Amino acid sequence: MLHLTRDTTPYLENVDLALVGDYQRLNLPGVLAVLDELRRQGFVIPEAAVREGLRNVRRLTGFRGRWTILGRQPLVVCDTGHNEAGISFITGQLARLPYRQLHFVLGVVNDKDVSKMLSLLPQDATYYFCQASIPRALPAGEVAERAAAAGLHGQAYGPVSAAVAAARAAAEPDDVVFIGVVPLWWPKSRSCKLSFRPEGGTWVSLFCWHPDSSLRSE
Repeated sequence: MLHLTRDTTPYLENVDLALVGDYQRLNLPGVLAVLDELRRQGFVIPEAAVREGLRNVRRLTGFRGRWTILGRQPLVVCDTGHNEAGISFITGQLARLPYRQLHFVLGVVNDKDVSKMLSLLPQDATYYFCQASIPRALPAGEVAERAAAAGLHGQAYGPVSAAVAAARAAAEPDDVVFIGVVPLWWPKSRSCKLSFRPEGGTWVSLFCWHPDSSLRSE
């Protein structure tokens, strides 16, 4: 459950958010700031509708790919964090997980600071390098070479499916398999998405990026 405050004043208590991951602390205040603006413009959006939309956002929107759990024993998690900020969130979350060994499936694109991203990744993981089926994706062999220079060791497998299969086959039940490949899934909008239904109305989807620094989630 999340508890949101505005300038230390309780704003929305006991929020059940279907999306997980540390980044939701930043995304959710932006979504709620847009709802506040819509209300100021005359839209009637009951709190119950907001809660229902947040609770069912994955089912309503199909949003996946941000700390999405694909399996257990071993725990299999995928995340499309694709830049330095995203990788920082990922490594922070991985550091809090208990596991015997981390198996890291990794694919990157050529328009990011790959060296900077690689420098943030854990050196004690076993890596499975791959190439997504998009023009911007770096070849698995090149990713492996750059990773080795950063102290990360593993093997190049080519297609994403081959790397994932190898990681899952090697993992023990108390291991973690992390799949960090761009793109596993990418929404049409880079902004936040929330669906809600006013009482007696139809579902409405919001795409927004309007951070309000006075809103916080914890």
